[in-house]
Amino acid sequence: IQGDVQLIRAVQPVRAAGLGQPAQPRRSVERPTGTLAPTGAGPISVQLFGGFGLRVDGLEVDLGSIKPRARLVLHLLGLACGGPVHREVFLAALWPDTDPDTAARLLHVAISSLRTALEPGTPRGGAGLIRRDGDAYRLGLPAGSEIDLVTFEVMLEEAATSLSNGELD
Repeated sequence: IQGDVQLIRAVQPVRAAGLGQPAQPRRSVERPTGTLAPTGAGPISVQLFGGFGLRVDGLEVDLGSIKPRARLVLHLLGLACGGPVHREVFLAALWPDTDPDTAARLLHVAISSLRTALEPGTPRGGAGLIRRDGDAYRLGLPAGSEIDLVTFEVMLEEAATSLSNGELD
């Protein structure tokens, strides 16, 4: 529960900063499960509603071995919907009472542990799931990837447009 509270507190600076502009979603109904570590080969599905989940090529990724703070880093990257999240956002959200140098080292450890767990075959500096853009990080989402938050936002926009056009169905 404490992790969820931290995640909720962390959402506000990510959204307030305008980070993570939604990408075009791919709507999919079928969601098979299994276990797999991402290799960058197929589409990625990020589930934010109803509990955090990650799928690669339709197979569920086991996140149980990833430490809680590193999972929160992954959650924030998911909330950014493929957009960049500046390191200062991570530091303020996850290590607010820690001196900046220590917090920066903790972020690098979390990113490194995520890459080790999720991208075991990706060479250092390779184009994997977690990408660095200057002082920011983002999810590297291949074609056909989806994030349920993006799909939800698009559907809300479509509903608002339909309503304003008098299309009540």
